[in-house]
Amino acid sequence: MSINFLKDWQSESRGTNVPMGFNKNIYMAKVISVDDTLNVGRIKVFIDSLDSSTADDTEIPFVYPLMSRIVHVMPKVGEAVLVILGDSDKKNANTFYANRFWIGPIISNYENIKNDNHDIPGSSTIDFDTTITKNLTYDPLQKKSRPKKETEANIFPVDSELISKPESDLDNVTIVGRNNTDIIQSKNKVTLRAGKHTKDKPIEINFNNPSYSILELIDEKTSYGLTASNEIFLISHKGRYRFKKILTNEDIADLRKNAQSMLYGELTVQYLQILTNAFLNHIHQHPGATPVKAEAVVALEAQLRDIQNLLAKNIKIN
Repeated sequence: MSINFLKDWQSESRGTNVPMGFNKNIYMAKVISVDDTLNVGRIKVFIDSLDSSTADDTEIPFVYPLMSRIVHVMPKVGEAVLVILGDSDKKNANTFYANRFWIGPIISNYENIKNDNHDIPGSSTIDFDTTITKNLTYDPLQKKSRPKKETEANIFPVDSELISKPESDLDNVTIVGRNNTDIIQSKNKVTLRAGKHTKDKPIEINFNNPSYSILELIDEKTSYGLTASNEIFLISHKGRYRFKKILTNEDIADLRKNAQSMLYGELTVQYLQILTNAFLNHIHQHPGATPVKAEAVVALEAQLRDIQNLLAKNIKIN
């Protein structure tokens, strides 16, 4: 679908001239309701030139999701979607029997990822002349994201206006969450991120406590998996503390208190080697006397005055 074609059907929805014989069945629409008692992704929208601004919501038909429910993103009231009419007969287009299918929501830029509602005062996309109606006069093709800093491309990998954008980025398949999460599938690499930007500041990279996992194939002989977070819990269904469900915040608090910390492997082995040597080589000056401390034990005491230093307290198992 070309940009020119999109401009054609957008201009028609605003009442301007359109080419002769142009039979439009794709519309820009504004979401007015997401209430669905069947919970199947139906919404209600307002379409200029088809729906009456004085119509009650009950008089406007449901619109069904065009995308599979396997890939599921619900729009919010006030956001824009594209609507495809299954019935091209204009006289039936505004009846309960017309087939309407939606795809969206249309997000103008990453700053509005949580809610790109065009009626919110202070929104960068607001049109104050139309907020008292249900009409949508917003054109996403004309609304460009503000200039990006190089670091912002790392927050939102599919919304970058960088002149020197790497070609490999164009091959990425990215699923972006509404609130500070995404999954990036790039060449031989998958990245799962949460907390990528500072809370409530979507264009500020989180350098404090981002949580992410990476799986990457380097070459025929090398691959790696990496998980980074403030705290890491490795849970087994057959562990000492057993869970048979997705853990709640209360379960995590219980794990934080009762799960066992892992050990720093090399440091523990070093400790055990020195301890073993001290045990095998200790000397008693006479029977019953306290053994003389081996030089290795003295060095170990200086390094590990607190045996708790052997614990990796932020990585726990059950």
